[in-house]
Amino acid sequence: MSKTAKRLLTFFIGIPLVLLIVFTNYMNSLALHIAIGIFSVLGANEFYNMLKINHTLFPNPLLLIFTALLPYLTFLFILYDFKIELMYYMKENRVELEKAPRGIYSISDIPSDLQNKMTYNSEKG
Repeated sequence: MSKTAKRLLTFFIGIPLVLLIVFTNYMNSLALHIAIGIFSVLGANEFYNMLKINHTLFPNPLLLIFTALLPYLTFLFILYDFKIELMYYMKENRVELEKAPRGIYSISDIPSDLQNKMTYNSEKG
């Protein structure tokens, strides 16, 4: 494959993929973090192969393992941060949550097309 074809593939596939990743709400998307992990390992391997010609480096498997761990650790940090924020909310609004119907632990708006179709039990028990 010629260099021109590789550059065109990068432009027409790579750039839209990067834009999709940037503009996607990925806060709790494990699939996106797996994809980022795979591309991180592939990119780190290419960079390692480029630098090993002129420099002495750490072993390749060690670097690839650490590179693969970064996106997953980010995902776990996001989940942990959400848990902490939820605990603070529950602590600050304990009275309202105790008065709420049993089983309610999140607050969201009901879509207008579902408002008349939803039923709930407001009895505590």
